[in-house]
Amino acid sequence: MKTLERGNFVARAPLLPTASNRDSAGGKKKRPLSPGPEERQAKRASTTDSSKSSIKTASRTASKAASAGRAASKSVGKIGSKKASSVKKAAPEPKPTQSEPHVAVPMHVAIASIKERYPGRRGLKELENWESDCVRFLKQLTKHPWITADRPKYIFHVPVEFMFPEIKDSYSEKIEKPMDLTTAESKLLQGASYETVEEFVNDISLIFTNAISFNQTGHDIGEPTSCAYYEVSTHLLKYSRWLSLEVLQTHLIDSPSSPVVEKGSASSWKMTIQNREMARKEMENIVFNENIEKRYDPREKFTWTEQECDKLLKSLRHTSDHKHMSYFIQELFPADYYAYIKKPMAWEKCKKKI
Repeated sequence: MKTLERGNFVARAPLLPTASNRDSAGGKKKRPLSPGPEERQAKRASTTDSSKSSIKTASRTASKAASAGRAASKSVGKIGSKKASSVKKAAPEPKPTQSEPHVAVPMHVAIASIKERYPGRRGLKELENWESDCVRFLKQLTKHPWITADRPKYIFHVPVEFMFPEIKDSYSEKIEKPMDLTTAESKLLQGASYETVEEFVNDISLIFTNAISFNQTGHDIGEPTSCAYYEVSTHLLKYSRWLSLEVLQTHLIDSPSSPVVEKGSASSWKMTIQNREMARKEMENIVFNENIEKRYDPREKFTWTEQECDKLLKSLRHTSDHKHMSYFIQELFPADYYAYIKKPMAWEKCKKKI
């Protein structure tokens, strides 16, 4: 220890900790000496050997797991193939066809099946004038709410055996010449089936006369379905007669000597001016005596009859001579109007009632 003498006082220099005096100074354990080169080489050799052995063990474990996985996949594949083969061997669910009894066919499937029977159907631009008029008549007919193409309430679009296979035999016994709307349209578009307008109209009328003849017995005994189809067919026959004579009026002939068809369910009629006048009177009586089908909730949409009345009102409202029609539209009558008219009426009052 170094000492410094300053006069009579002797000062000692502070003792710094070193590797040799650390135990005596702080009371801590000595730090182990770093290994020598030989010890380092031996440690590396032991580490390399242990890592090699662990890699070998891991590779053996992985190979065993892979072999087990392959075996499991083979077994699963066998089971899957057995299931697939069983599924393949299972017979598919048969689609309903016309030949199967008591199995109804969806209407769109039946329509497609009928059209396939008439290949070579022509487009509208390829038709003759009278054929185009017949197509227009048929489209107007199918706008009727009972037989509309979107959601028909009654089926006249396909043969009976497609939609009602349970009455196929009884229907074929009573009806000699079945007819439906799709068949008539396909025959018209194919060509060579009709030569005149009257032949096509007769097939349309045959659709409803067949329904009347077949449902006559059920209507007499009060069978609900037969009663419904009998009444609907009777109405549609009259409607189709009037519509054909109106839409196809350019093809009518003036034949005073030709007998005028009687009112009611006449199976056919001549395309004459005289029959058109008769059909107009018949339809006027039907329309004027027909009760308007009313909706129960005012927030609901118009019924079909209400829609037709609304169309009529709109056609009267939108006229070029509107400024002179104020007395017909609003209830602004002259002072002495009630002296001559007992029951005044105006457009707005009719609109309110609807």
